[in-house]
Amino acid sequence: MKKMSEKTLIKTEKPENNIKPTFAVLGAGCGGQTFAGDIASKGYSVKLFNRSPGRLGNLLKSRKVNLEGAIQAEGHLEAVTTDIAEAMDGVDVIMVATTALGHKDIARSVAPYLNDGQVMMLNPSRTFGALEVANEIYSARPDVNVIICEANTLVYATRVTEPGQARVFGVKNEVAIATLIPWQTGYVLDILSPLFPQMKAAKNILVTSLGNIGAIFHPTITIFNQQKIREGRRFEFYCEGVNEVTAKFMEKLDDERQAIARSLDTMIPSLEEWLESRYSIRGDSLCSMIRDNPAYRGIYAPDTLKHRYLLEDVPTGLVPLSLVGRALGIQTPNMDYLIAEAERITGYDLRLNGRTLSSLGLTDVNIRKELFDFIYDRRRSSEVYR
Repeated sequence: MKKMSEKTLIKTEKPENNIKPTFAVLGAGCGGQTFAGDIASKGYSVKLFNRSPGRLGNLLKSRKVNLEGAIQAEGHLEAVTTDIAEAMDGVDVIMVATTALGHKDIARSVAPYLNDGQVMMLNPSRTFGALEVANEIYSARPDVNVIICEANTLVYATRVTEPGQARVFGVKNEVAIATLIPWQTGYVLDILSPLFPQMKAAKNILVTSLGNIGAIFHPTITIFNQQKIREGRRFEFYCEGVNEVTAKFMEKLDDERQAIARSLDTMIPSLEEWLESRYSIRGDSLCSMIRDNPAYRGIYAPDTLKHRYLLEDVPTGLVPLSLVGRALGIQTPNMDYLIAEAERITGYDLRLNGRTLSSLGLTDVNIRKELFDFIYDRRRSSEVYR
């Protein structure tokens, strides 16, 4: 990976409690509009950016987001724009809420406008999003001192019903976050905790990236229900799309994910532990926990197989997991099956167009050492933030 400037190693000062940070939310999909409305409703300045105006609709004029369901609020935005320079101007925190497929393009777009001290947070990063974004930004701007952070899941289970209107089905009790340089995570939490008390510090990005549950849930449920989707049958994606067979396969996938984590000396929650901590639910089995999760009720399956559950979660989730596993000498037959099946269904080469070791700034020569050196050498070179 392109080395960052030594300026990145300076201590980050704790923000003043009486000064509210300003936000840019990049991406006006379900997560982006919900973030923008929620943050703005709490009295913070928010600018919402989307590359194309089509998704913004009447938001361009109204600059207002209404939330219903688990959150009932109205947020008035400072700006709604398709101009990235306008969105980035004068903001403290950049909340990236695009699909993970857009992270590389977003990094290229924002690089010219980044300023020292800004926080750039990926919501969520999928698998090693922070590495991919850093590789792009520091190739273009090696001297910029930006704090890159990733969340392992989206705060909300939410759907946009029309521009400026979103229904929030649930809010997670816990979201793990980590900065690329671990000692900076505390600084980000100081900024975001008043807004998102459920955000908790993970040890490092190995925890958040290997904790990518979407890579397990979304492709599996989609592929195991592909005939229903082809036939246009309407069903609740989680509550009706999961049975014992589907859940058992996800447990096999999780075994492979856990093996990768253990090889990297990293502890991550099992699927059941993740569901319990995020949604405060318990059950006799993974199947029952998913099917009985109230936050999943009313979330329907996509009406096409060419959907982000395959086109995003496979190339930015399963593909880098499989590649890292291979570089570590770990077999991932179940992940590889899903990747091959997703390629067959969609007709796309998802490995070729996915996150590769090269795009993450890694090689397969000694990936374990590369990851540890990158994370821990910089921590040892820095004064830990307290």
